[in-house]
Amino acid sequence: MKKSVKITLAMLFVLVLALTACGSQDTATTTANEMQYMTAEETKEAIDAGSDEYVFLDVRQAKDYDEATVEGFVSADMHEANKNGNKEDGKAKMTEALGTDAPSSDKKYVLLCYSGKSYAQAGTDVLVDELGVDAGSIYTLEGGMEAWNNAGDEYKALVK
Repeated sequence: MKKSVKITLAMLFVLVLALTACGSQDTATTTANEMQYMTAEETKEAIDAGSDEYVFLDVRQAKDYDEATVEGFVSADMHEANKNGNKEDGKAKMTEALGTDAPSSDKKYVLLCYSGKSYAQAGTDVLVDELGVDAGSIYTLEGGMEAWNNAGDEYKALVK
């Protein structure tokens, strides 16, 4: 009797391990894309150059974009993608901002968020996972709008 209980417990343990391992594989596919950063100075240089090489996307909430944004940035509200994981909404907002559902592979995308963290991560994930942009072409303004506003008067002059 004791031997059959031990065998049953061992089989139950193996089953639990197998189910746990399968569950952890699913979460591995939802990892965030690695972000790269541009300083306020580098971003300003790109804006000042007026090159069509860059696409500037403000991924903060639309209401905050409407209050103030950096000249040249277009609203691509990533609130739902960031707070609720709704990448479909993020894709729709990003597609609207870009004016296309097939972003150009020869462009560099600069994201502006509050502090250069979660909204920019959501924007990066939408661009890469939903729209097929190479992660190496996406940059986040380091420190976000907060850093831009603290960079000096010549930076504040570009806030509209």
